Amino acid sequence: MRKATENLFWLAYESTTRFRVRDRLAQLEHDQYLPPDELQHRQQTRLRALLEHAAAHVPYYRDLFRKLGLSPADIRSPSDLMALPPLERDTLRTQPEQLVADGLSPAKLRTTRTSGTTGMPITVYHDPEAFAEGVARYWRALRACGYRIGDPMLRTVPREGKTWKNRLGDWFRAVFFRDRQYELQQGQPQMLRQLAELLQKWRPRFFRAYTGVLTLLAGYLRHRGIRLQVPRLIGGAQLMTDADRQLLQNFLAREVFDYYSSDETLGIAFECEAHTGLHLNSDCHVVEAVVAGRPAQPGELGEVFVTVLTNYAMPLIRYRLWDTLTPAAEVCPCGRSLPLIQMTHGRVLDLIRVPNGGFITPGFFFRLIYSLGEHKITQFQVIQETLEQLRLRLVRGPDYSASDETGLRDGIAQASQNQLAVEFEYVDAIPLTARGKLRITQSQIPAAFD
Repeated sequence: MRKATENLFWLAYESTTRFRVRDRLAQLEHDQYLPPDELQHRQQTRLRALLEHAAAHVPYYRDLFRKLGLSPADIRSPSDLMALPPLERDTLRTQPEQLVADGLSPAKLRTTRTSGTTGMPITVYHDPEAFAEGVARYWRALRACGYRIGDPMLRTVPREGKTWKNRLGDWFRAVFFRDRQYELQQGQPQMLRQLAELLQKWRPRFFRAYTGVLTLLAGYLRHRGIRLQVPRLIGGAQLMTDADRQLLQNFLAREVFDYYSSDETLGIAFECEAHTGLHLNSDCHVVEAVVAGRPAQPGELGEVFVTVLTNYAMPLIRYRLWDTLTPAAEVCPCGRSLPLIQMTHGRVLDLIRVPNGGFITPGFFFRLIYSLGEHKITQFQVIQETLEQLRLRLVRGPDYSASDETGLRDGIAQASQNQLAVEFEYVDAIPLTARGKLRITQSQIPAAFD
Protein backbone atom coordinates (compact mmCIF):
# COMPACT_ATOMS: atom_id res chain seq x y z
CA MET A 1 0.00 0.00 0.00
CA ARG A 2 2.81 2.42 0.89
CA LYS A 3 4.55 1.75 -2.44
CA ALA A 4 1.35 2.29 -4.39
CA THR A 5 0.76 5.58 -2.60
CA GLU A 6 4.27 6.78 -3.43
CA ASN A 7 3.90 5.77 -7.07
CA LEU A 8 0.61 7.66 -7.34
CA PHE A 9 2.08 10.75 -5.69
CA TRP A 10 5.12 10.96 -7.95
CA LEU A 11 3.05 10.26 -11.05
CA ALA A 12 0.71 13.14 -10.18
CA TYR A 13 3.49 15.49 -9.06
CA GLU A 14 5.82 15.00 -12.01
CA SER A 15 3.05 15.07 -14.63
CA THR A 16 1.72 18.40 -13.34
CA THR A 17 5.00 20.18 -12.53
CA ARG A 18 7.14 18.68 -15.34
CA PHE A 19 9.93 18.24 -12.78
CA ARG A 20 11.66 14.85 -12.62
CA VAL A 21 12.25 14.74 -8.88
CA ARG A 22 11.89 11.09 -7.91
CA ASP A 23 15.00 9.83 -9.72
CA ARG A 24 17.04 12.75 -8.38
CA LEU A 25 15.85 12.02 -4.87
CA ALA A 26 16.92 8.39 -5.19
CA GLN A 27 20.36 9.53 -6.36
CA LEU A 28 20.72 12.04 -3.53
CA GLU A 29 19.72 9.46 -0.95
CA HIS A 30 22.35 7.10 -2.33
CA ASP A 31 25.08 9.74 -2.54
CA GLN A 32 24.76 10.91 1.07
CA TYR A 33 26.24 7.58 2.23
CA LEU A 34 29.21 7.57 -0.15
CA PRO A 35 32.71 7.46 1.37
CA PRO A 36 33.86 11.02 2.18
CA ASP A 37 36.67 10.92 -0.40
CA GLU A 38 34.28 9.95 -3.17
CA LEU A 39 31.80 12.63 -2.10
CA GLN A 40 34.55 15.26 -2.20
CA HIS A 41 35.70 14.05 -5.62
CA ARG A 42 32.17 14.41 -6.99
CA GLN A 43 31.92 17.88 -5.50
CA GLN A 44 35.19 18.95 -7.12
CA THR A 45 34.12 17.50 -10.48
CA ARG A 46 30.84 19.42 -10.40
CA LEU A 47 32.62 22.59 -9.30
CA ARG A 48 35.12 22.38 -12.16
CA ALA A 49 32.33 21.92 -14.70
CA LEU A 50 30.35 24.85 -13.28
CA LEU A 51 33.35 27.19 -13.36
CA GLU A 52 34.16 26.27 -16.96
CA HIS A 53 30.56 26.91 -17.97
CA ALA A 54 30.38 30.22 -16.11
CA ALA A 55 33.65 31.54 -17.57
CA ALA A 56 32.59 30.63 -21.09
CA HIS A 57 28.88 31.43 -21.13
CA VAL A 58 27.97 33.91 -18.36
CA PRO A 59 28.89 37.59 -19.02
CA TYR A 60 29.54 38.49 -15.39
CA TYR A 61 31.97 35.63 -14.80
CA ARG A 62 33.55 35.95 -18.22
CA ASP A 63 34.51 39.53 -17.36
CA LEU A 64 35.49 38.59 -13.80
CA PHE A 65 37.94 35.87 -14.82
CA ARG A 66 39.45 38.17 -17.43
CA LYS A 67 39.90 41.05 -14.99
CA LEU A 68 41.51 38.77 -12.41
CA GLY A 69 43.76 37.10 -14.96
CA LEU A 70 42.44 33.69 -13.89
CA SER A 71 41.02 30.68 -15.66
CA PRO A 72 38.79 27.94 -14.23
CA ALA A 73 41.82 25.62 -14.29
CA ASP A 74 43.43 27.80 -11.59
CA ILE A 75 40.70 26.74 -9.15
CA ARG A 76 41.52 23.10 -8.51
CA SER A 77 39.54 22.57 -5.32
CA PRO A 78 36.85 24.28 -3.23
CA SER A 79 39.54 25.90 -1.06
CA ASP A 80 40.83 27.76 -4.15
CA LEU A 81 37.49 29.56 -4.51
CA MET A 82 38.76 32.27 -2.17
CA ALA A 83 40.71 33.61 -5.15
CA LEU A 84 37.35 34.91 -6.40
CA PRO A 85 35.54 37.85 -4.78
CA PRO A 86 32.14 37.19 -3.20
CA LEU A 87 29.01 37.60 -5.27
CA GLU A 88 26.98 40.25 -3.44
CA ARG A 89 23.21 40.61 -3.25
CA ASP A 90 23.46 44.10 -4.69
CA THR A 91 25.13 42.70 -7.82
CA LEU A 92 22.39 40.13 -8.12
CA ARG A 93 19.79 42.87 -7.79
CA THR A 94 21.31 45.43 -10.15
CA GLN A 95 22.90 43.21 -12.80
CA PRO A 96 20.69 40.12 -13.13
CA GLU A 97 21.00 40.01 -16.91
CA GLN A 98 24.81 39.77 -16.62
CA LEU A 99 24.47 36.64 -14.48
CA VAL A 100 22.15 34.74 -16.84
CA ALA A 101 23.88 32.36 -19.25
CA ASP A 102 24.10 33.31 -22.93
CA GLY A 103 21.10 32.43 -25.05
CA LEU A 104 18.65 31.88 -22.19
CA SER A 105 15.43 33.83 -21.82
CA PRO A 106 14.55 34.61 -18.18
CA ALA A 107 10.88 34.23 -19.12
CA LYS A 108 11.46 30.50 -19.68
CA LEU A 109 13.29 29.93 -16.40
CA ARG A 110 11.97 29.17 -12.93
CA THR A 111 12.21 32.15 -10.60
CA THR A 112 12.46 32.63 -6.85
CA ARG A 113 12.25 35.99 -5.14
CA THR A 114 13.59 37.07 -1.80
CA SER A 115 14.65 39.99 0.32
CA GLY A 116 16.99 37.83 2.38
CA THR A 117 18.39 39.63 5.41
CA THR A 118 19.16 42.92 3.69
CA GLY A 119 15.70 44.13 2.69
CA MET A 120 16.65 44.43 -0.99
CA PRO A 121 14.21 42.53 -3.23
CA ILE A 122 16.02 40.29 -5.72
CA THR A 123 15.06 37.67 -8.30
CA VAL A 124 17.02 34.48 -8.98
CA TYR A 125 16.56 32.39 -12.11
CA HIS A 126 16.91 28.59 -12.06
CA ASP A 127 17.04 26.19 -14.96
CA PRO A 128 14.40 23.45 -14.63
CA GLU A 129 16.99 20.75 -13.85
CA ALA A 130 18.51 22.77 -11.02
CA PHE A 131 15.12 23.63 -9.56
CA ALA A 132 14.06 19.98 -9.65
CA GLU A 133 17.24 19.03 -7.80
CA GLY A 134 16.47 21.72 -5.23
CA VAL A 135 13.06 20.15 -4.69
CA ALA A 136 14.75 16.76 -4.33
CA ARG A 137 17.03 18.18 -1.61
CA TYR A 138 13.94 19.27 0.31
CA TRP A 139 12.52 15.77 0.01
CA ARG A 140 15.80 14.27 1.20
CA ALA A 141 15.52 16.48 4.29
CA LEU A 142 11.93 15.31 4.89
CA ARG A 143 12.97 11.68 4.63
CA ALA A 144 15.82 12.28 7.07
CA CYS A 145 13.13 13.36 9.55
CA GLY A 146 11.38 10.04 9.01
CA TYR A 147 8.64 11.34 6.71
CA ARG A 148 7.19 9.03 4.08
CA ILE A 149 4.52 9.92 1.54
CA GLY A 150 1.14 9.21 3.10
CA ASP A 151 2.19 10.10 6.65
CA PRO A 152 -0.25 12.66 8.11
CA MET A 153 1.37 16.10 7.83
CA LEU A 154 0.16 19.61 8.58
CA ARG A 155 1.95 22.57 6.98
CA THR A 156 1.38 26.30 7.42
CA VAL A 157 1.38 28.30 4.18
CA PRO A 158 0.60 31.91 3.20
CA ARG A 159 -2.93 32.55 2.04
CA GLU A 160 -2.03 35.15 -0.58
CA GLY A 161 -1.45 34.32 -4.23
CA LYS A 162 -3.34 31.00 -4.43
CA THR A 163 -4.73 30.15 -7.87
CA TRP A 164 -7.47 27.60 -8.50
CA LYS A 165 -4.82 25.18 -9.75
CA ASN A 166 -2.93 25.60 -6.47
CA ARG A 167 -6.08 24.90 -4.50
CA LEU A 168 -6.92 21.86 -6.61
CA GLY A 169 -3.43 20.50 -5.92
CA ASP A 170 -3.85 21.22 -2.20
CA TRP A 171 -7.14 19.32 -2.15
CA PHE A 172 -5.60 16.38 -4.01
CA ARG A 173 -2.68 16.11 -1.57
CA ALA A 174 -4.96 16.40 1.45
CA VAL A 175 -7.44 13.76 0.27
CA PHE A 176 -5.08 11.20 -1.21
CA PHE A 177 -1.85 11.72 0.76
CA ARG A 178 -3.00 13.18 4.10
CA ASP A 179 -0.85 16.28 3.50
CA ARG A 180 -2.91 19.19 4.79
CA GLN A 181 -2.29 22.92 4.83
CA TYR A 182 -3.31 25.64 7.23
CA GLU A 183 -3.42 29.02 5.52
CA LEU A 184 -2.02 31.81 7.66
CA GLN A 185 -4.63 34.55 7.57
CA GLN A 186 -2.70 37.71 8.35
CA GLY A 187 -3.92 39.62 11.40
CA GLN A 188 -6.55 37.07 12.47
CA PRO A 189 -6.64 36.72 16.30
CA GLN A 190 -7.89 33.12 16.15
CA MET A 191 -4.94 31.70 14.22
CA LEU A 192 -3.05 30.30 17.21
CA ARG A 193 -6.21 28.86 18.71
CA GLN A 194 -7.21 27.30 15.39
CA LEU A 195 -3.77 25.80 14.89
CA ALA A 196 -3.79 24.31 18.39
CA GLU A 197 -7.29 22.88 17.91
CA LEU A 198 -6.40 21.47 14.49
CA LEU A 199 -3.31 19.75 15.89
CA GLN A 200 -5.36 18.27 18.74
CA LYS A 201 -8.15 17.13 16.42
CA TRP A 202 -6.19 15.77 13.48
CA ARG A 203 -3.08 14.55 15.31
CA PRO A 204 -0.60 14.71 12.41
CA ARG A 205 2.68 12.84 12.69
CA PHE A 206 4.54 15.81 11.18
CA PHE A 207 4.07 19.57 11.55
CA ARG A 208 6.02 21.94 9.26
CA ALA A 209 6.10 25.71 9.80
CA TYR A 210 8.39 28.72 10.12
CA THR A 211 10.32 28.67 13.37
CA GLY A 212 8.80 32.05 14.34
CA VAL A 213 5.26 30.68 14.01
CA LEU A 214 6.18 27.52 15.92
CA THR A 215 7.69 29.36 18.86
CA LEU A 216 4.73 31.75 19.05
CA LEU A 217 2.35 28.79 19.05
CA ALA A 218 4.39 27.07 21.77
CA GLY A 219 4.24 30.27 23.84
CA TYR A 220 0.47 30.34 23.38
CA LEU A 221 0.23 26.72 24.59
CA ARG A 222 2.45 27.43 27.60
CA HIS A 223 0.28 30.40 28.54
CA ARG A 224 -2.79 28.17 28.55
CA GLY A 225 -1.16 25.22 30.24
CA ILE A 226 -1.57 22.97 27.20
CA ARG A 227 1.00 20.38 26.18
CA LEU A 228 0.75 18.84 22.73
CA GLN A 229 2.76 15.84 21.62
CA VAL A 230 3.16 16.16 17.84
CA PRO A 231 5.58 13.31 17.04
CA ARG A 232 7.85 15.34 14.75
CA LEU A 233 8.12 19.04 14.05
CA ILE A 234 10.14 20.70 11.26
CA GLY A 235 11.12 24.37 11.51
CA GLY A 236 13.01 26.69 9.22
CA ALA A 237 13.35 30.16 7.63
CA GLN A 238 15.20 31.61 10.62
CA LEU A 239 17.52 30.65 13.46
CA MET A 240 16.22 28.05 15.91
CA THR A 241 17.95 28.73 19.21
CA ASP A 242 18.46 26.19 21.99
CA ALA A 243 15.80 28.05 23.99
CA ASP A 244 13.38 27.78 21.04
CA ARG A 245 14.03 24.06 20.76
CA GLN A 246 13.46 23.52 24.49
CA LEU A 247 10.20 25.49 24.38
CA LEU A 248 8.97 23.48 21.39
CA GLN A 249 9.83 20.16 23.01
CA ASN A 250 8.17 21.16 26.27
CA PHE A 251 4.84 22.27 24.83
CA LEU A 252 4.44 21.28 21.18
CA ALA A 253 6.42 18.28 19.92
CA ARG A 254 8.32 15.20 21.00
CA GLU A 255 11.06 15.60 18.38
CA VAL A 256 12.26 18.78 16.63
CA PHE A 257 14.12 19.11 13.34
CA ASP A 258 15.67 22.19 11.73
CA TYR A 259 16.08 22.96 8.02
CA TYR A 260 18.42 25.59 6.54
CA SER A 261 17.64 27.03 3.13
CA SER A 262 17.44 30.24 1.13
CA ASP A 263 15.35 31.20 -1.87
CA GLU A 264 18.50 31.98 -3.85
CA THR A 265 20.34 28.69 -3.26
CA LEU A 266 17.46 26.39 -2.22
CA GLY A 267 18.13 23.71 0.43
CA ILE A 268 21.53 24.09 2.11
CA ALA A 269 21.47 21.83 5.18
CA PHE A 270 19.14 19.56 7.14
CA GLU A 271 18.91 17.87 10.51
CA CYS A 272 18.74 14.07 10.68
CA GLU A 273 17.41 11.63 13.25
CA ALA A 274 20.68 11.70 15.25
CA HIS A 275 20.27 15.43 16.10
CA THR A 276 24.03 16.09 16.13
CA GLY A 277 23.83 19.18 13.93
CA LEU A 278 22.80 19.93 10.35
CA HIS A 279 24.15 18.03 7.34
CA LEU A 280 25.41 20.24 4.51
CA ASN A 281 24.22 19.30 1.03
CA SER A 282 27.84 19.20 -0.08
CA ASP A 283 26.96 17.04 -3.09
CA CYS A 284 25.06 20.03 -4.52
CA HIS A 285 26.82 23.04 -2.95
CA VAL A 286 30.18 24.27 -1.85
CA VAL A 287 29.55 26.00 1.48
CA GLU A 288 32.43 28.06 2.84
CA ALA A 289 32.64 29.31 6.41
CA VAL A 290 35.20 32.13 6.40
CA VAL A 291 36.76 34.06 9.28
CA ALA A 292 39.42 36.77 8.85
CA GLY A 293 39.99 35.76 5.22
CA ARG A 294 40.61 32.07 5.91
CA PRO A 295 38.47 28.93 6.27
CA ALA A 296 36.90 28.58 9.70
CA GLN A 297 38.19 25.66 11.73
CA PRO A 298 35.84 23.16 13.43
CA GLY A 299 34.15 24.90 16.33
CA GLU A 300 34.89 28.37 14.91
CA LEU A 301 32.13 30.72 13.76
CA GLY A 302 32.50 31.78 10.14
CA GLU A 303 30.65 33.83 7.53
CA VAL A 304 28.74 31.81 4.93
CA PHE A 305 29.48 31.82 1.18
CA VAL A 306 27.59 29.37 -1.03
CA THR A 307 28.39 28.10 -4.52
CA VAL A 308 25.43 26.32 -6.12
CA LEU A 309 26.80 23.47 -8.24
CA THR A 310 23.58 22.71 -10.12
CA ASN A 311 22.23 26.00 -11.50
CA TYR A 312 23.80 26.67 -14.90
CA ALA A 313 21.17 29.24 -15.89
CA MET A 314 22.28 31.76 -13.26
CA PRO A 315 25.41 30.49 -11.52
CA LEU A 316 25.87 31.71 -7.96
CA ILE A 317 29.57 31.37 -7.12
CA ARG A 318 30.70 32.40 -3.64
CA TYR A 319 27.35 34.01 -2.98
CA ARG A 320 27.42 35.91 0.32
CA LEU A 321 24.37 34.92 2.35
CA TRP A 322 25.08 37.23 5.32
CA ASP A 323 24.66 34.25 7.61
CA THR A 324 27.10 32.50 9.91
CA LEU A 325 27.71 28.87 10.78
CA THR A 326 30.17 26.74 12.72
CA PRO A 327 31.81 23.72 11.03
CA ALA A 328 31.72 20.60 13.19
CA ALA A 329 34.48 18.00 13.39
CA GLU A 330 32.19 15.19 14.50
CA VAL A 331 31.11 12.33 12.25
CA CYS A 332 27.37 11.79 12.50
CA PRO A 333 26.37 8.38 13.88
CA CYS A 334 23.55 8.24 11.28
CA GLY A 335 26.08 7.06 8.69
CA ARG A 336 25.73 9.99 6.28
CA SER A 337 29.02 11.36 4.96
CA LEU A 338 27.63 14.86 4.42
CA PRO A 339 29.59 17.19 6.74
CA LEU A 340 28.00 18.59 9.88
CA ILE A 341 27.54 22.23 10.91
CA GLN A 342 26.09 24.02 13.92
CA MET A 343 23.79 27.04 13.53
CA THR A 344 24.14 29.25 16.61
CA HIS A 345 23.72 32.67 14.98
CA GLY A 346 21.45 33.47 12.07
CA ARG A 347 18.46 35.24 10.65
CA VAL A 348 15.97 36.75 13.06
CA LEU A 349 12.60 37.88 11.74
CA ASP A 350 9.88 39.13 14.06
CA LEU A 351 6.17 38.55 13.76
CA ILE A 352 4.23 41.83 13.72
CA ARG A 353 1.52 41.98 16.43
CA VAL A 354 -2.01 43.20 15.80
CA PRO A 355 -4.15 44.74 18.59
CA ASN A 356 -6.85 42.08 18.17
CA GLY A 357 -4.35 39.41 19.23
CA GLY A 358 -3.41 38.27 15.73
CA PHE A 359 -0.09 38.63 13.97
CA ILE A 360 1.36 39.28 10.51
CA THR A 361 4.22 37.15 9.20
CA PRO A 362 7.37 38.61 7.60
CA GLY A 363 6.49 36.84 4.35
CA PHE A 364 3.41 39.03 3.96
CA PHE A 365 5.55 42.15 3.67
CA PHE A 366 7.86 40.48 1.13
CA ARG A 367 4.89 39.61 -1.06
CA LEU A 368 3.33 43.05 -0.62
CA ILE A 369 6.54 44.76 -1.75
CA TYR A 370 6.90 42.43 -4.72
CA SER A 371 3.29 43.04 -5.77
CA LEU A 372 4.18 46.64 -6.65
CA GLY A 373 6.47 45.44 -9.44
CA GLU A 374 10.12 45.98 -10.24
CA HIS A 375 12.02 49.27 -9.79
CA LYS A 376 9.57 50.48 -7.14
CA ILE A 377 11.41 49.82 -3.87
CA THR A 378 15.08 48.90 -3.53
CA GLN A 379 15.15 48.27 0.24
CA PHE A 380 12.65 48.16 3.09
CA GLN A 381 12.26 47.57 6.81
CA VAL A 382 9.18 47.23 9.03
CA ILE A 383 9.46 48.50 12.61
CA GLN A 384 6.79 48.15 15.30
CA GLU A 385 7.37 50.31 18.37
CA THR A 386 3.76 50.44 19.58
CA LEU A 387 0.95 47.93 19.27
CA GLU A 388 -1.17 50.22 17.09
CA GLN A 389 1.41 51.58 14.62
CA LEU A 390 4.09 50.48 12.15
CA ARG A 391 6.94 52.46 10.70
CA LEU A 392 7.74 51.42 7.14
CA ARG A 393 11.22 52.52 6.10
CA LEU A 394 11.65 52.59 2.32
CA VAL A 395 14.42 53.28 -0.15
CA ARG A 396 12.51 54.32 -3.26
CA GLY A 397 13.31 53.05 -6.73
CA PRO A 398 13.03 55.14 -9.91
CA ASP A 399 9.43 54.07 -10.65
CA TYR A 400 7.97 54.58 -7.17
CA SER A 401 4.92 56.86 -7.01
CA ALA A 402 2.29 58.13 -4.60
CA SER A 403 -0.09 55.39 -5.75
CA ASP A 404 2.41 52.80 -4.49
CA GLU A 405 2.26 54.30 -1.00
CA THR A 406 -1.52 54.02 -1.17
CA GLY A 407 -1.23 50.39 -2.23
CA LEU A 408 1.10 49.59 0.65
CA ARG A 409 -1.14 51.36 3.16
CA ASP A 410 -4.24 49.56 1.86
CA GLY A 411 -2.50 46.17 1.90
CA ILE A 412 -1.42 46.56 5.52
CA ALA A 413 -4.84 47.85 6.51
CA GLN A 414 -6.48 44.80 5.00
CA ALA A 415 -4.04 42.37 6.64
CA SER A 416 -4.47 44.01 10.06
CA GLN A 417 -8.23 44.51 9.77
CA ASN A 418 -7.66 48.28 9.89
CA GLN A 419 -6.01 48.04 13.30
CA LEU A 420 -2.50 49.19 12.35
CA ALA A 421 -1.64 52.72 11.34
CA VAL A 422 1.37 53.11 9.02
CA GLU A 423 3.99 55.82 9.12
CA PHE A 424 6.17 56.03 5.99
CA GLU A 425 9.81 56.97 6.37
CA TYR A 426 11.73 57.53 3.13
CA VAL A 427 15.49 57.23 3.43
CA ASP A 428 18.49 57.04 1.09
CA ALA A 429 19.73 53.80 2.65
CA ILE A 430 18.96 51.52 5.56
CA PRO A 431 22.15 50.78 7.51
CA LEU A 432 23.07 47.17 8.10
CA THR A 433 24.65 45.68 11.18
CA ALA A 434 28.38 44.95 11.35
CA ARG A 435 27.55 41.47 10.02
CA GLY A 436 25.70 42.93 7.06
CA LYS A 437 22.28 41.91 8.33
CA LEU A 438 19.01 43.77 8.61
CA ARG A 439 16.05 42.71 10.69
CA ILE A 440 13.49 43.31 7.97
CA THR A 441 10.67 42.99 10.47
CA GLN A 442 11.38 44.24 13.97
CA SER A 443 8.75 44.28 16.71
CA GLN A 444 9.32 45.63 20.21
CA ILE A 445 5.93 44.33 21.38
CA PRO A 446 6.07 41.23 23.61
CA ALA A 447 3.76 38.34 22.82
CA ALA A 448 0.46 38.44 24.67
CA PHE A 449 -2.00 35.55 24.77
CA ASP A 450 -4.85 36.92 26.83
